[in-house]
Amino acid sequence: MAEPILAHIIQDTQKRPLRIWWCPTGALALLPIHAAGPYGGDATGLPELVISSYIPTLHSLLCAHDSAPEPFSMLAIGQPDTPGQNPLPAVDKEIATIQRACARVSHEPTSLVGPAATAHAVSSALPAHSWLHFSCHAHQDPSYAFASAFFMHDGPLRLGALMRLDLSRTQFAFLSACLTSAGDERLPDESIHLAAGLQFAGVRSAIATLWTVDDRTAAFVADRVYEHLLREGVEEPDPLEAAEALHRAVGAVKAAGKPMIFWVPFIHTGR
Repeated sequence: MAEPILAHIIQDTQKRPLRIWWCPTGALALLPIHAAGPYGGDATGLPELVISSYIPTLHSLLCAHDSAPEPFSMLAIGQPDTPGQNPLPAVDKEIATIQRACARVSHEPTSLVGPAATAHAVSSALPAHSWLHFSCHAHQDPSYAFASAFFMHDGPLRLGALMRLDLSRTQFAFLSACLTSAGDERLPDESIHLAAGLQFAGVRSAIATLWTVDDRTAAFVADRVYEHLLREGVEEPDPLEAAEALHRAVGAVKAAGKPMIFWVPFIHTGR
């Protein structure tokens, strides 16, 4: 499926890597199209040739394109030891990474970590920040997608509640949690998951996950993403570089010899 699309686009441009926005429908919405490739010998595939992004609808991309820029303001949410869930020891490392990265651009992030990250505190803080980072457990509810949630210290922060927020100021969100872009097999065209819900609430660009992810790999990807986005000399971080930043980070995971299961789940959605 990907090969004829790529061949057609290559005819019209010599730029590398290409940038493609995928808007799959039906069962295709459940496939990791961005990872397509022959995976035999030295042949190259989409990960080497294309910077891929996904969009739930064309309208969401147009809205993201038309949104006004906002001053950089980071909210970092971390749950290393959520009650009732397995510990996530790399969460503290992610939060420390964000703090160091923000220091490079002379910004002090707002951090809600552990007991401070309640569902109410997080939902109240989200609209006031232009960049968001979630490092926690998440869940895609197979029976009722709007009950999908991030797990905060005192309980779930559900998709239904997130979609009622005004997140039109939010330029970028990194959803470093499992299943934040997992589709629904019964309603694949509906794009009802955490990443899409945040986009419908106004988020312009997001990094999310199709499946469960390894805690340490998520921390590594976050480190590489922010190393690019919040690098020395950047006066105002540009959320439009998020897809390229993820492309570089995933490339580093692959170069380290990690199996596909470690890097395929990470995707970019939005502009």
